[in-house]
Amino acid sequence: MRNKALAAAALVAAGLAVAATGSRLQPDAAAAPPAPIPVIAGLQPQDRGLSARLLAADDLPADLHPSPLQAEGRLVWMQPGQSLRHHWPGLVIHGRFDGTLAYLVFDDAVNRFRLTVDGARETALILTRPGRAVIELAGLAPGPHDITLEKLNESAAPAGFGGIWAKAAAPAAPADRRPLIEFIGDSETVGYGNTAPGRDCTAEAVFLATDSTAAFPARVAAGLGGQARVIAQSGIGIVRNHEGLSPGITMTDLYPLDEPKAAALPALPEPPAQLVVLALGSNDFSTPLDKGESWDGTPDLEADAAAGLAELARAALQRNPGAELLLLAFAEHGDSLMEAHRQAMAHIKPEAPQVRLVTLPALDRTACQAHPSVGDHARIAEILLATIAELPPQWRQ
Repeated sequence: MRNKALAAAALVAAGLAVAATGSRLQPDAAAAPPAPIPVIAGLQPQDRGLSARLLAADDLPADLHPSPLQAEGRLVWMQPGQSLRHHWPGLVIHGRFDGTLAYLVFDDAVNRFRLTVDGARETALILTRPGRAVIELAGLAPGPHDITLEKLNESAAPAGFGGIWAKAAAPAAPADRRPLIEFIGDSETVGYGNTAPGRDCTAEAVFLATDSTAAFPARVAAGLGGQARVIAQSGIGIVRNHEGLSPGITMTDLYPLDEPKAAALPALPEPPAQLVVLALGSNDFSTPLDKGESWDGTPDLEADAAAGLAELARAALQRNPGAELLLLAFAEHGDSLMEAHRQAMAHIKPEAPQVRLVTLPALDRTACQAHPSVGDHARIAEILLATIAELPPQWRQ
């Protein structure tokens, strides 16, 4: 059944009514402003000697070499293998270098990252809105090192990463042969506010509490020994966005794009995924229709959403030929959402017999605005992994 908690669960972020933090929720004007957040935070145990400091963009030393990069997610390479531009969530960057010093170059005033060196999570650094700047890493042992940079939040705007620079670049890592899983969805896929201790969150609290690495796409990819490509935006729907906002701009329109707002910029060629998880419809049905909207009533919206879901499934299969496809339905959002999914299955199944419907049970939804919590995301991942285990083993090929 629909209720206020489930309607609140579809409250949205960037792209529909963007605030600087990526959320359409504004802090209470009467509340005290949030305390400044350090650009660099995290543990730096003395026994490892690792230190980090923020430099101006023009302070990058001379005679450095770019490290070869590999990246997961939808992005635009500005200099192949060296620098990139990104907007969609779920970005993970891997780099290798040789030496005791490394420099990470940012042009990014909107995002939050977790930085790890050589896989040591206990010394992970959190980088918050670094701006146009350089992060210097020092105190490393001589020899080769691996860096992983994970974007935690949903971007409010495009941003740039100018690469990892060092005195000597390590040899490039072998080509990534892990299976690729593409996730298409909304805030429930992003991991909106998932680490928050409660449902009442300001815009800044949502920004700080969102951790895409704890959301179900990252968990499923890790459980499969694979990598995730996340194409998701809070508030987006199949044919209708949350509360009818931004009519005519739905995931069907955004799916082909490098950046959610770059309507004239189709995505660059990217490797096809072996598995696609399509998790949409919550925003179409979680809020009542308004008089000014295009549909005569709920049955009309159900039919339109079903046709749109089938169209998006076809587009995903065209971009990822031969992929298995799972339609993931958050059944809590009501019978109309489930009816749209059933009709969509009837549309698509005759031409794509590999498509399956996965229905989720009720979730605790204790995170921001009644979104799924970290525990909920773990449960969703469990259900998906159990379903994927039943697929023909050749899906990984």
